[in-house]
Amino acid sequence: MKQILFILLFVIGISIDAQPPSKFHCRYGGSGYDVGYDVKQTLDNGYIITGSTSSFGQGNTDLYLLKLDSMGQVKFQTSFGGYSNDIGKSVIVLADSGFIMVGYTSSTGIGGYDIFLVKADKNGVLEWQKTIGGGDWDFAHSLQATSDGGFIIAGTTYSFGYGSADGYVVKIDAFGNVQWSKTYGGKKDDEFKSVIQTIDGNYALAGYTKSYADSLGDAWIFKIDAAGDSIFSRKIGGNYEDGFNNVIQLPNNNLYFVGYNKSQTNGSNSINWQYSIDNSSIVVLNNFIGNTNIERYNCSAVNIKGMVVSVGFNNYLGTSSDANIHVFNPDLSYYVYYPFGLEEKDELFSISPTKDKGFVGVGICFGSSSELNDILFVKTDSLGAYGASIVGIKENNSEKVDIRLFPNPVSKILNIDLPIYENKNLTYNLISINGMNIFSGGLSENKNIIDISTFNLSNGLYFIEIYDSKRLITKSKISIIHQE
Repeated sequence: MKQILFILLFVIGISIDAQPPSKFHCRYGGSGYDVGYDVKQTLDNGYIITGSTSSFGQGNTDLYLLKLDSMGQVKFQTSFGGYSNDIGKSVIVLADSGFIMVGYTSSTGIGGYDIFLVKADKNGVLEWQKTIGGGDWDFAHSLQATSDGGFIIAGTTYSFGYGSADGYVVKIDAFGNVQWSKTYGGKKDDEFKSVIQTIDGNYALAGYTKSYADSLGDAWIFKIDAAGDSIFSRKIGGNYEDGFNNVIQLPNNNLYFVGYNKSQTNGSNSINWQYSIDNSSIVVLNNFIGNTNIERYNCSAVNIKGMVVSVGFNNYLGTSSDANIHVFNPDLSYYVYYPFGLEEKDELFSISPTKDKGFVGVGICFGSSSELNDILFVKTDSLGAYGASIVGIKENNSEKVDIRLFPNPVSKILNIDLPIYENKNLTYNLISINGMNIFSGGLSENKNIIDISTFNLSNGLYFIEIYDSKRLITKSKISIIHQE
C-alpha cells in the first residue's frame, strides 16, 4: 500500500512539475536584427510570434514566424519574403491551428512597399501569400478576424486617397481576396495603427492625423460601419505631436485607446496616454501617466477578470530604457507598475490575453548580450507580474545545415552542396511562392544537380526545402531568371 501511495505521489509530482509556468520571460534571436511585433497564444497552449529578422532568411529583413511551446522552447522558426525588406506586424491563430500574418514588403508587389499577407499551416509551411496596394507605398499595421470569417486590415496608403498619406482599411475574405478597401484623411499625413471589430459589428480604429490637426499631428479615433462608411471621427490633442497606437473594447463595451502625448509636456517628451469613450462616444477617461523622460504605450489587452495591461516603453534612467508594464483594475483605476529591463534598451510592442487569465507580450531588447537586437518575450500572470528568466533556445545556437545553392539566380542547372550529414535520408521540395509543391526528390550527402529547365517554370522567387526524414532542416530562397 505504501509503495502504491509513493508511486501515486511521484506521478502527481511529475504532473505538477510539468505544468507550464504562469510567468516567465525569454529572449530569442540570431546575429542580426530580430524584432517581435505581435504574439498570440496558440490552440496547443504555446505561443506564436511574428515580426522581422535579418538573422535568418535571404533578404535584408524577412517576415519572421516563431513558434514556442508552453515552456518557451522553440518549436519551429521560418521566414517569408524576398531579397529586400519584409515585415510582419500582426498574427492571428486560425481554427485549423494555422496562422495568418500581415505586414508589408518591398520584395514583391507593384509599389515601393505593399501590404504583405501570408497564410501558413500549423507547422509554419507556406500555404499562400498575397500583396495588396498600388504604385506607391502601402503599409499594414493591424489585422483582426471578423464575424463573417474574413479579416480587416488597417494601415497607411500613399497610393490611394486624398493626401500625402491616408488611413487605409482593407476588408478581405478568408482566402485573402479583397472585398472592399477605403481611405480616410485629408491633404496631409493620416495613419491607422489599430483596428478591431466591435460588438455591434462595426469597426473602431486608432491612429493619428495631421490633416485635421496642427502640423505635428493629433491622436485620431474613427468608427466605420460594416461596409466601411464613416460613422464617427474625433481628433484629440494639443500643440505638439500626439497619437494613439492601439484600441480594444472592454467588457463594459467602452472603447479604450492608448498611445503617447507630447502636448502635456510642451513637446519636451512624450508620456503615456489612456483615453476611453462609451457607446455614445462620451469621454469617460482621459488620463496621462508619465515622468520627466520619454514614455509611450504601444498596446493594451484585457483578460477575463477585467484586468487591463498596457505596455510600451520608458527611459526613466535616461541613457537606458525599460519596457512599460502598467496594470489597471477593471474600472481602469491604477493597480501596479512593473518596469521590465532585460537589457540596456527594452520595449514591448504587443500584449494579448492568455487562457490562464494572464498575458503574453513581445517586443525588442538591445544591449551587451545582444549581437544587434533580439526578440523580447514576456509571459505574465493575471496581475501582470512577470517571472524569472527561462533560457529559451537561442536561434543562433540551434542546429544549422550549411547549404550552398548556386548559381542564384538560376536559369537552368541548380547545384546543391550539402555537408556530410549523419542521416542519409535527405529529400528536397521545390516550392512556389504561393506554397505549391512543384517537385520533390532525394539528395546525396554532398553535391547534387537539379535541371530547373525541365519544370518549365516562369521567372520569379521559389523555395528549396530540405528534409531529414520528415524533419525540415533548412529552407532557402532561389530566383529563377531565364536567359533570353
